[in-house]
Amino acid sequence: MARSGVARDGAVRFQVYAPLYADLTGDGRPEALVPYSCTGADFGGVQLFVYTGDAAHLRCSARSPPQAARLREGWPRCRA
Repeated sequence: MARSGVARDGAVRFQVYAPLYADLTGDGRPEALVPYSCTGADFGGVQLFVYTGDAAHLRCSARSPPQAARLREGWPRCRA
């Protein structure tokens, strides 16, 4: 169960932080940068999902670092 942006599965802790917004592509529309961390399953640092589009057509377009640990089934998948 997730609460306040934090989910646990045994020793694995997944946390999502407040999103940041910036126009990264120069198209005049902000992208959403969603920082997250996953301890117990990877290196434990903060990584990013980058979302583009709008509420009707949201797309996870990137993640950082690109070689991030394999995502569990059901987690958002992005091209590297």
